[in-house]
Amino acid sequence: MASYTTGRHKFARGPVTDEIKVKLLQMIKASSGKEELLAEDIIETIAVARNDPEGFRAANRLLEQLQAAYRD
Repeated sequence: MASYTTGRHKFARGPVTDEIKVKLLQMIKASSGKEELLAEDIIETIAVARNDPEGFRAANRLLEQLQAAYRD
């Protein structure tokens, strides 16, 4: 069940945000020694989600690109 059904979050809900959550969790788990990079990537993702006309869809695409830095 998706977390957005709990009512905890007012704006972050839906299939795209579920995809973003999975990508962020993967990046967090693989970020050992890359914490500063992860923090910068999260800030950039927030900025894209807020400023790009496509919002979370644009942030989702950005995370696909950024994930490469966290793969072994």
